[in-house]
Formats: sequence, C-alpha cells, structure tokens
Amino acid sequence: MLLTPNLLLLPRLIHMARDLSRRMDFSEHMNTAFGVACVSGVLILGMGVDAAILLYCGGQISSLLNAMSPLLAFRKHTPKKSA
Repeated sequence: MLLTPNLLLLPRLIHMARDLSRRMDFSEHMNTAFGVACVSGVLILGMGVDAAILLYCGGQISSLLNAMSPLLAFRKHTPKKSA
C-alpha cells in the first residue's frame, strides 16, 4: 500500500491503524463481557455447562465477525470484474 515514493497515503494508513485499534478494543470488551456473562451464568443462574459453552462460542463468533467486518465491507464495495 505504501509503495509510493511520497507520503500521500500516510493519512489513509493512520486512519486504518486507528480503525484497527478501535476494533481491537471493542473485541476485547466484547470477549470480557461474554466471559463474565458465562461465568456468572454458571455460578449465579445455575446455567449448565452446555449453555455456558454455547454462550462463550457466541461471543467468539461475534468477535470474529467484528474482526472480519472490514473485509466484508471491502468486498461489498469492490466492483466485480466481468469475464
């Protein structure tokens, strides 16, 4: 991406870095929230182990989707090449 001899693409790189940082922070908070919900559900609500595993896996899937959302947005806005 930054193969040009000048710094014209530097603002775009800074924007991408800030977006990545926000996305990573959100994923960390989301994982923590699902982990706390999982542990408190087992200890306080008497949730079974299978439900706790499903809740934890749901948190992991939502975190994965959060991480993959830039790729999905890029694919949506990229024009398809005609054969």
